[in-house]
Amino acid sequence: MNPWGLLGHERAVRAFQGAHRAGRLGHAYLITGVSGSGRRTFAARMAQALRCSQPDRPCRTCRLCRAVEPDAPFWQAAVRRDHPDEVDDPKPPRDRRDAGFVHTAYLDVHVLRRRDGFRDIPIRGVRELAAETYLKPAHGPARVAIIDAAEELSIPAANALLKTLEEPAPHAVIILIAQQASGVLPTLRSRCHHLALAPVPAAQIASHLVTDLGLEAEAAEAIAAASRGRAGWAIGMARDEGRWREFAERQAKADAFERAPPAARFMTVDELLGRGRPLEQAAQAYLWLAHINRAQASELRDAMRATGSDAPTEARAALRSVVARMLRAREVQVHIQHNVTPKLVFEDLALRPAADSRPR
Repeated sequence: MNPWGLLGHERAVRAFQGAHRAGRLGHAYLITGVSGSGRRTFAARMAQALRCSQPDRPCRTCRLCRAVEPDAPFWQAAVRRDHPDEVDDPKPPRDRRDAGFVHTAYLDVHVLRRRDGFRDIPIRGVRELAAETYLKPAHGPARVAIIDAAEELSIPAANALLKTLEEPAPHAVIILIAQQASGVLPTLRSRCHHLALAPVPAAQIASHLVTDLGLEAEAAEAIAAASRGRAGWAIGMARDEGRWREFAERQAKADAFERAPPAARFMTVDELLGRGRPLEQAAQAYLWLAHINRAQASELRDAMRATGSDAPTEARAALRSVVARMLRAREVQVHIQHNVTPKLVFEDLALRPAADSRPR
């Protein structure tokens, strides 16, 4: 564990601490990393370090630090982490201009995100957040504004944020959270200090799960291997046995789906997507597609290890097969993003599991 009590991300912690101690803090930061890598927890630690009243910051025990701990009511309502204790969004206000975003604030920490069920963060949300950043902090030395999933900003909202970044308040720090820097407009990226959270080695994750959370070594190794370097995801799974069991069962079904004949694949599609509204079907489809991608990535690693300059024809054919299926899965994702009925898309996948590689 690093000085912030995080698993991994030592380089990012040192970079921020060094700038903080030297008085060279930026007015805006962009934190990137895959889902489950701990981006939101890292943003919370930054907010604590900026506002903590103790010499050894963040202490994580003072009133200002406790406000943004993962188990704090404010933080559970403010961000979306696929966490079982998250608070459901209240009903949207009657004014549709306020309906697409949630702005949560407590003790001079502000969090802006997309409201559940909406496509993006509208300009009104950014304007409301920006106005708050110019107010002097009432608690602690700084006001912190966090935009959760900054890649979901609408174009007008991103342009409004740009004006705030160009003329920042001296007492405010704005933190953008995104999966990839490329998902954020270049004009916003260029005005932020970028902190990229790298994957944590599986051995380090497994050791933490055994030592700090008391898991059996076999279970810890399985969760660490499935995490693909996402420490936050692994810790969440380790703390919720039912959630891990459900994930493992879905992954086993996805592995079987990849090997099954068309008839069995059709039955699986009907079981997964036979009922539900379009939005619910789309959510299930994305979840299932993620498990298929995992199965294919594992096959790809095995196929690449077996394919050298003197590899037999069967090994080369296996590599071509998994690549073709990965391309086909990408086609499925694009179709769902374009609002094609998820069940129809997956039924087509059941019939045509690989991309057509024939010349046209």
